[in-house]
Amino acid sequence: MAVTFADCGFRDIAGKLIVVECPLLKRLGQTSIIVPDGADSILAYAYIDHEQGLSLFGLAPASFETRTIYNEESFTAVQNQLVLLRSGSIPPAARVLFPDDAEELGKRYSEEIEQLETGHTPSKGVLATRGIDQIDPFRSPEYPDDVSVVLASDALPPEVVWYRLEGTTEDGMLAGILLNEPDSDYPVHEGDLMALDFTKAEDGSPFLVTVPDLLISRAE
Repeated sequence: MAVTFADCGFRDIAGKLIVVECPLLKRLGQTSIIVPDGADSILAYAYIDHEQGLSLFGLAPASFETRTIYNEESFTAVQNQLVLLRSGSIPPAARVLFPDDAEELGKRYSEEIEQLETGHTPSKGVLATRGIDQIDPFRSPEYPDDVSVVLASDALPPEVVWYRLEGTTEDGMLAGILLNEPDSDYPVHEGDLMALDFTKAEDGSPFLVTVPDLLISRAE
């Protein structure tokens, strides 16, 4: 059963083989990459790049309608071409299939997948934060390691800012790097590493929050 790309969170597809409709195939076909007639999709391995976000490693062209994978025109094994797509380039309405023969395909492309994973092995801290589903509502859909956080101070208006998670602190809080400069005159800045706390508002709704006193280290 097909679902849309928008329906797929990173927990649904990261580390898995998928077939996804890909309008960019037309542009790839205008380069030196061979795209067979009838191909409208790609077989891809989904993974998380810590800085570039949820990504697709294209392995072979495919046809969504006929459920055909053109292994004989594999981007990697046959054409020696590197096809990397970021999740933001895939239309939300693009259909996604999980191949029935994923295990067999995984064996066919095991060498390429292993090389990719070796080059994108996260730190133990980052890997630990990816396992915390409690903070999933605050993650960026395109950048799963980035979370929205309320930056607060008694003297300044609260702001929603973005942090890239790097691990956890000794007392169990999250640790992340501030990705954008605050609008107000906060004594913390883009690139600073800070502790982030998971708490609840008066109405019981959860959110992530940090304050200047939770600064761990300044940007280098």
